[in-house]
Amino acid sequence: NDVSDRHGHGTHCSGSSVGRDGIGYAPEASHIFAKVLSDSGSGSSSWINSGRVWAAKEGADIISESLGGGSGGRADTDAIEAAYEHGICLDVCAAGNSGYRGANTIGYPGRYESVACIGAYQQNGSIANFSSGGREIDYAAPGQNIISTSARGGFQ
Repeated sequence: NDVSDRHGHGTHCSGSSVGRDGIGYAPEASHIFAKVLSDSGSGSSSWINSGRVWAAKEGADIISESLGGGSGGRADTDAIEAAYEHGICLDVCAAGNSGYRGANTIGYPGRYESVACIGAYQQNGSIANFSSGGREIDYAAPGQNIISTSARGGFQ
Protein backbone atom coordinates (compact mmCIF):
# COMPACT_ATOMS: atom_id res chain seq x y z
CA ASN A 1 0.00 0.00 0.00
CA ASP A 2 1.14 3.52 -0.81
CA VAL A 3 1.30 5.57 2.40
CA SER A 4 2.95 8.59 0.79
CA ASP A 5 1.61 11.85 2.20
CA ARG A 6 0.80 13.94 -0.84
CA HIS A 7 -1.57 16.14 1.17
CA GLY A 8 1.00 17.09 3.86
CA HIS A 9 -1.38 17.18 6.83
CA GLY A 10 -0.40 13.77 8.24
CA THR A 11 3.32 14.56 8.05
CA HIS A 12 2.75 17.88 9.83
CA CYS A 13 0.70 16.23 12.59
CA SER A 14 3.25 13.44 13.04
CA GLY A 15 6.10 15.92 13.24
CA SER A 16 4.22 17.92 15.85
CA SER A 17 3.96 14.90 18.09
CA VAL A 18 7.14 12.90 17.56
CA GLY A 19 9.39 15.48 15.91
CA ARG A 20 13.15 15.61 16.31
CA ASP A 21 15.85 18.20 16.96
CA GLY A 22 13.82 20.09 19.57
CA ILE A 23 10.56 20.02 17.59
CA GLY A 24 7.65 17.89 18.82
CA TYR A 25 6.32 17.10 22.26
CA ALA A 26 7.22 13.38 22.46
CA PRO A 27 10.60 13.00 20.70
CA GLU A 28 11.30 9.61 22.30
CA ALA A 29 8.06 8.12 20.98
CA SER A 30 7.82 5.91 17.93
CA HIS A 31 5.08 5.98 15.32
CA ILE A 32 2.97 3.50 13.44
CA PHE A 33 1.58 5.18 10.32
CA ALA A 34 -1.77 4.37 8.78
CA LYS A 35 -3.02 6.29 5.79
CA VAL A 36 -6.80 6.25 6.08
CA LEU A 37 -7.70 9.13 3.75
CA SER A 38 -7.07 9.87 0.08
CA ASP A 39 -4.36 12.20 -1.19
CA SER A 40 -6.92 15.03 -1.12
CA GLY A 41 -7.70 14.41 2.57
CA SER A 42 -11.10 12.78 2.15
CA GLY A 43 -12.33 9.25 2.60
CA SER A 44 -14.91 6.93 4.07
CA SER A 45 -15.58 6.04 7.67
CA SER A 46 -14.89 2.38 6.82
CA TRP A 47 -11.31 3.32 5.85
CA ILE A 48 -10.88 5.19 9.14
CA ASN A 49 -12.43 2.38 11.19
CA SER A 50 -10.17 -0.19 9.54
CA GLY A 51 -7.18 2.01 10.38
CA ARG A 52 -8.21 2.26 14.03
CA VAL A 53 -8.44 -1.49 14.48
CA TRP A 54 -5.27 -2.13 12.44
CA ALA A 55 -3.25 0.33 14.56
CA ALA A 56 -4.44 -1.27 17.78
CA LYS A 57 -3.57 -4.76 16.51
CA GLU A 58 -0.11 -3.44 15.52
CA GLY A 59 0.50 -2.39 19.12
CA ALA A 60 -0.35 1.33 19.17
CA ASP A 61 -0.80 2.81 22.63
CA ILE A 62 -2.36 6.04 21.35
CA ILE A 63 -4.30 6.72 18.16
CA SER A 64 -4.18 10.32 16.96
CA GLU A 65 -6.93 11.40 14.58
CA SER A 66 -6.70 14.85 13.01
CA LEU A 67 -9.80 14.34 10.90
CA GLY A 68 -13.52 14.64 11.26
CA GLY A 69 -16.93 14.66 9.74
CA GLY A 70 -20.48 15.74 10.37
CA SER A 71 -21.99 12.42 11.32
CA GLY A 72 -21.06 9.39 13.32
CA GLY A 73 -22.48 5.95 13.68
CA ARG A 74 -22.43 2.53 15.27
CA ALA A 75 -19.59 1.29 13.01
CA ASP A 76 -17.36 4.10 14.36
CA THR A 77 -18.08 3.37 18.01
CA ASP A 78 -17.64 -0.37 17.39
CA ALA A 79 -14.21 0.25 15.80
CA ILE A 80 -13.14 2.57 18.62
CA GLU A 81 -14.25 -0.02 21.19
CA ALA A 82 -12.41 -2.77 19.27
CA ALA A 83 -9.25 -0.65 19.32
CA TYR A 84 -9.53 -0.27 23.11
CA GLU A 85 -10.10 -4.02 23.44
CA HIS A 86 -6.90 -4.63 21.42
CA GLY A 87 -4.88 -2.51 23.82
CA ILE A 88 -4.85 1.17 22.90
CA CYS A 89 -5.03 3.35 25.98
CA LEU A 90 -6.24 6.56 24.33
CA ASP A 91 -7.84 7.74 21.08
CA VAL A 92 -7.12 11.46 20.61
CA CYS A 93 -9.35 13.29 18.12
CA ALA A 94 -9.49 16.81 16.74
CA ALA A 95 -12.54 18.88 17.67
CA GLY A 96 -12.66 20.20 14.10
CA ASN A 97 -12.07 23.37 12.12
CA SER A 98 -15.60 24.82 11.98
CA GLY A 99 -15.08 27.67 14.44
CA TYR A 100 -17.27 28.23 17.48
CA ARG A 101 -20.18 30.64 17.52
CA GLY A 102 -21.99 29.57 20.67
CA ALA A 103 -23.43 26.34 19.22
CA ASN A 104 -21.65 22.99 19.29
CA THR A 105 -19.56 22.63 16.11
CA ILE A 106 -17.49 19.58 17.10
CA GLY A 107 -17.37 16.88 14.42
CA TYR A 108 -17.06 13.13 14.74
CA PRO A 109 -15.12 11.29 16.07
CA GLY A 110 -14.39 14.15 18.51
CA ARG A 111 -17.99 14.04 19.81
CA TYR A 112 -17.72 10.48 21.08
CA GLU A 113 -17.39 10.15 24.87
CA SER A 114 -14.77 7.41 24.54
CA VAL A 115 -12.17 9.67 22.87
CA ALA A 116 -10.15 12.68 24.04
CA CYS A 117 -11.43 15.68 22.06
CA ILE A 118 -8.83 18.40 21.42
CA GLY A 119 -9.53 22.03 20.52
CA ALA A 120 -6.90 24.56 19.40
CA TYR A 121 -5.68 27.80 20.89
CA GLN A 122 -3.59 30.70 19.59
CA GLN A 123 -0.19 31.88 20.80
CA ASN A 124 -1.89 34.47 23.05
CA GLY A 125 -3.87 31.71 24.80
CA SER A 126 -7.28 32.46 23.29
CA ILE A 127 -9.21 29.81 21.39
CA ALA A 128 -8.20 29.74 17.72
CA ASN A 129 -10.90 31.25 15.50
CA PHE A 130 -11.05 28.08 13.38
CA SER A 131 -11.31 25.64 16.31
CA SER A 132 -14.62 23.89 16.74
CA GLY A 133 -16.15 24.16 20.18
CA GLY A 134 -18.67 22.45 22.43
CA ARG A 135 -19.00 20.51 25.66
CA GLU A 136 -17.04 17.49 24.38
CA ILE A 137 -13.69 19.32 24.35
CA ASP A 138 -11.42 17.68 26.90
CA TYR A 139 -8.24 19.68 26.23
CA ALA A 140 -6.93 22.48 24.06
CA ALA A 141 -3.45 22.58 22.53
CA PRO A 142 -1.43 25.06 20.44
CA GLY A 143 -2.93 25.16 16.97
CA GLN A 144 -1.48 28.10 15.05
CA ASN A 145 2.00 28.87 13.72
CA ILE A 146 3.28 25.39 14.57
CA ILE A 147 6.69 24.52 13.15
CA SER A 148 6.70 20.89 12.08
CA THR A 149 7.93 18.46 9.47
CA SER A 150 7.00 18.94 5.84
CA ALA A 151 6.01 16.24 3.33
CA ARG A 152 8.39 18.01 0.92
CA GLY A 153 11.28 17.60 3.38
CA GLY A 154 12.59 19.80 6.15
CA PHE A 155 10.33 21.90 8.33
CA GLN A 156 7.54 24.42 7.75
